[in-house]
Amino acid sequence: MKPLPTKRMYRRTAVIFSVVLAILFTFIIAQSLIASGADTEGVQNTNSPVNQDGVITDTNDALAAYMAGHYLPPDVAALYLVTPTVQPPQPTPTTEPDQPVAPPVIIDSTTLTYFVYLPLVFNPPPVVALTVSRANSANQWTVSWEDGGIGVTGYELQEAQNPNFSGAVTIYDGPNLNHVVSGHTASPNNEYYYRVRAKVGSLIGSWSATGVGVGAYYDEFNDPTTGWDRRRVTHIDETTTWYEIEPGKNWLIVQSLDSWDWVIASPLRRAPQPPYVIEYKIKVANLGNLVSSGAVFGGDWNGGLCPDKSTVEGWYQHTACFNHFYNTNVIWFDRLKLLFERVDTLVWCPTCMGSPMKRLGDIESDPDRVPLLNNVSPDNWNTYRIEVRDNSIKFFANGALQNIVDGSTVYGDTRWINDPYFGIFASTDEYSNSTARVEYYKITPLD
Repeated sequence: MKPLPTKRMYRRTAVIFSVVLAILFTFIIAQSLIASGADTEGVQNTNSPVNQDGVITDTNDALAAYMAGHYLPPDVAALYLVTPTVQPPQPTPTTEPDQPVAPPVIIDSTTLTYFVYLPLVFNPPPVVALTVSRANSANQWTVSWEDGGIGVTGYELQEAQNPNFSGAVTIYDGPNLNHVVSGHTASPNNEYYYRVRAKVGSLIGSWSATGVGVGAYYDEFNDPTTGWDRRRVTHIDETTTWYEIEPGKNWLIVQSLDSWDWVIASPLRRAPQPPYVIEYKIKVANLGNLVSSGAVFGGDWNGGLCPDKSTVEGWYQHTACFNHFYNTNVIWFDRLKLLFERVDTLVWCPTCMGSPMKRLGDIESDPDRVPLLNNVSPDNWNTYRIEVRDNSIKFFANGALQNIVDGSTVYGDTRWINDPYFGIFASTDEYSNSTARVEYYKITPLD
């Protein structure tokens, strides 16, 4: 007879050994039950499988609790108990009536008592959606999130000033579904990023998608790292911007040196959602015929390099930002007048007459219809205010409401106001350079 292969012989030996162990274990348990004389039939049940602290009190129903949607902490293992049914011994008559004999115990079921520990039976906390309201005039806004549902015990809300959440701080940890953010002052760093996650006891869920809150903006140009730089130029060498920081004066300088050239400087920060008001204090530093400057708002940005300074085309022909905008172009000619511009598109045309970059849109072309400003000092500092609302734009000079277009103090086409990027514009049309000094730039939410 051929000998069994080695693997087959091992398997047969393992099966025989397992059967012997099972019989021996059954015999030992049965003898223990006989010796105790106890009837362990039945397992007690309770009304709720999980108490208020998340602890399993009825382990037989742990799986049912999970299926019903209860949250079980991951450090809890469900325990199931199954007991044998044992028939107690009954006396058996013998041939001698006064000598009863106890028969052996009869086990009706061969089911043994054992414990089963289930691995980590739980539902993870849900990911909740987050929203951020617009800021109000007190520079407060509300962060709200969805209800995570039954079993969720709280929420953690974090705030950071960058989308990567480096240096993030927890500003709320509790059961509410919203939190009012307050206490932030107007600053050049006015963008705040938020995320929230649900908690079930000690179990913590995943973070929500990021929400952004934009508060009041204020820059008095005493810090050269706040990001103001050229974003649109018509000549690389003939336009510039810089911070002029000296004792007793902190200014942003925006300059266009050659005829027909213009420049937009911007920090690429967002304005609050409308309604809001822009206020800036500015002075014409070099008095020359038809030099001009003003505030730009309603600009776009796709997040890319603006401009891409590595190529000539990247400087002049990029489409990354300020493809459209509004411009409060204040022109000096011994007096001051306002050429309000709604720029809808830009066209690069270096062979055309005048500026090589054409601003096209709603721009008055008749000089006689451009309104003069009143209550202003042409050769000195002036404070301008632009009130931006859902259906109107108004312009103020030193507190006085001005005609923003010929014969009207209200401009009604607000198609670009929800694009949040802003800046300063400078241009010259004839021979003298245009140099604007800006003392501060402020954007405040309105109610």
